[in-house]
Amino acid sequence: KYLLVGTVTRGVQKFDLQEKIFTPFLEKGHDGHPLFVRCMIKTKNQGLWIGTEEGIFIYDLKTMEFVNLRHFHNDPYSISDNAIHSLYQDREGGIWIGTFFGGVSYFNDSFLHFEKYYPIIGKNSISGKSISEFCEDGEKNIWIGTEDAGLNKFNPVTKVFTKSPVLSKNIHSLLYDNNKLWIGTFSDGLYVMN
Repeated sequence: KYLLVGTVTRGVQKFDLQEKIFTPFLEKGHDGHPLFVRCMIKTKNQGLWIGTEEGIFIYDLKTMEFVNLRHFHNDPYSISDNAIHSLYQDREGGIWIGTFFGGVSYFNDSFLHFEKYYPIIGKNSISGKSISEFCEDGEKNIWIGTEDAGLNKFNPVTKVFTKSPVLSKNIHSLLYDNNKLWIGTFSDGLYVMN
């Protein structure tokens, strides 16, 4: 058994729980530079999604091979930004990708490209572009925490965003449990919504 650890200067390291030693798992990107890892999730199909400052690395745990998804300017099929700060898989199997500068990219196997959500003045859209956290409530709404514009609720059926009345602009953690949404902020304490 092992534990995967994301690091700032050494990518993903594998920690053997019995031997108590670290070995490189995915240390460098295609360019040979060490990866700055911010988040990881293991998906339902046994893939490992790794969010880095160089895009997303999708690691197939069966074949031990990976692909690197990156942002390319004016390419509608690419992710919205390379600085990945959060990853979340919803109950439908879709992957929500929070970026530092480019809002949200959403991937579902039935799509040909990423759906992208970012602030648009005068339209119903997400309030911020620096995405820190996701969670899903009992009605399949996706709650999205931002570091620059507070909390948003997204209804995936109607595609409508609702800005939450939580006063803090800098959301850092979300948890939906027993019909309550727990909201952790950077400096304004903890909020609970029913």
